[in-house]
Amino acid sequence: MNLRVLAVIVLIVYGFFKEFRPVLPYFNEYLTTSGRNFTDEMLNHEVYPVWTYSYLAFLLPVLLLSDFTRHFIFVILGNCAQLGTMISMIFGTSIMAMKFMEIFYGFATACEVSYMSFVYSIVENDKSYQKITSWMRTSILAGMSSSFAVGQVSRSYFSFPLFDLQILLLAGINDLDIHGYISLAAVVASFMLISSLRCWPQLRHRTKPKHLKKFFSNGLLNAYLNLCKRFKNCYNSVFLAKWSMFWALSTCGHLQVSNFVQNLWSTIGEESGMSVAYNGVTEAINALMGAAGAFIVQYIHLNWYLVGDSYLFIVLCLQAALLIVVSRTSSLLIAYILHVLIATATIRHTKHHGLIFGANAFISLCLQTVLTLIVADSNGLALPVKAQ
Repeated sequence: MNLRVLAVIVLIVYGFFKEFRPVLPYFNEYLTTSGRNFTDEMLNHEVYPVWTYSYLAFLLPVLLLSDFTRHFIFVILGNCAQLGTMISMIFGTSIMAMKFMEIFYGFATACEVSYMSFVYSIVENDKSYQKITSWMRTSILAGMSSSFAVGQVSRSYFSFPLFDLQILLLAGINDLDIHGYISLAAVVASFMLISSLRCWPQLRHRTKPKHLKKFFSNGLLNAYLNLCKRFKNCYNSVFLAKWSMFWALSTCGHLQVSNFVQNLWSTIGEESGMSVAYNGVTEAINALMGAAGAFIVQYIHLNWYLVGDSYLFIVLCLQAALLIVVSRTSSLLIAYILHVLIATATIRHTKHHGLIFGANAFISLCLQTVLTLIVADSNGLALPVKAQ
């Protein structure tokens, strides 16, 4: 088998395993009901905004250095950050510990750019980018969907405590009441990557950080000028610039909704007297529809120069209307359905190179940081989650 094909297969399988986090749909409930005495208001105004700020702070260094190190280092560092997130979540009992948890998660999320860009340093055929990106997105969303489904079934039919759901994600070793936890998904994924790269001399040669040495020897100025030249070449198309701005705005709204939606469900559940019990199935359906869309998009060949403007207008209007409805509803079921529709309407057009993907992500994070600072942060307006 061709080494590059094998490398892509490993990356796709890795994407599935790294997203296996069954406790994630019940993250807000876990923090407010696990004896820590955290309230929705504390999480909304003091903890959740930290993820946005840390994501933005880490994204630019990761974006700049990842390309010179051939991305692989940051893929592994992202796994380590996920492990730090889980340890902080399990053992942290203070607001400060939860802030460190969000910082770890922000770095892990920033390293997603390296994962999505890794494939572009392996694949040399431009025609394969859209198909491989589609497979990678499908693998990630399929991993999320199966993980959330496991979490929902465990909660609904086996009545697992939320802490026990962590055991589905973490392998535990109990010795004299001292618990050591290792991220099972991260270990499996890292082992697959490391062992495969050791077996492939050609690919291992491609991932050596020789570009980093060149980066420092030639000086930061030359590297900066080269990066500016690459950006100019990428964005000299008006059509691409338009799509990139739409992607950034759409992703900004999607990230903001995703970051605070569980708090919204908790608020609606308290107002309606309904317990938050279907987070898992809602997120599973959301991810499953996203996986289906990501897989189908490789077979869609439309003239985006012709239909692009109409598509942007329809999707943006649909998202705005759904957000207005979900902020006014008092029904938890309607809130669940609208969340799936909003997420489904956020279709990412990611057929381009890793540099564009990272740059668009950085722009969306800048917009989300401003939005979070104004409406959610305790130093801003600190609006209730519905008003946000």
